[in-house]
Amino acid sequence: MVGLDRFEGTMFHSAQWDHDHDLTGERVAVLGTGASAIQFVPAIAPRTASLTVFQRSAPYVLAKPDRAYRERAKTAFARVPGLLRLSREGNYFSNELRSLGFNTEPRLLFAHKARYRKHLRNTVPDPVLREKLTPPTPWAASGS
Repeated sequence: MVGLDRFEGTMFHSAQWDHDHDLTGERVAVLGTGASAIQFVPAIAPRTASLTVFQRSAPYVLAKPDRAYRERAKTAFARVPGLLRLSREGNYFSNELRSLGFNTEPRLLFAHKARYRKHLRNTVPDPVLREKLTPPTPWAASGS
């Protein structure tokens, strides 16, 4: 990589994360917007003094639907045999449909495309930046 030999500071690849290095108050640069960056950038951003992400090409990013189960749901899972398993299977099959859309049936991605556009609109108010963050290629290889 050109120029990294002139870099002064701690440097590591996300696959060999240096958990002993505290990023609190640090100026951090991330090279790339791949699957790893999509996962760790939001987690480290609040701790850094500044965070700059260098992107070659924009990826499709959806809001992560993680949330804690509400107490009502936990109570229902405890009382109704199989309900937690049913909930987990629902998540599994939703993701499998997305995989099927990527691999064989692009029409199944319509809901995910709408979620992507809404997430980008809601999180990036600047239209010029939104355009830069919009992938130039269709979501699925078939051009859908």
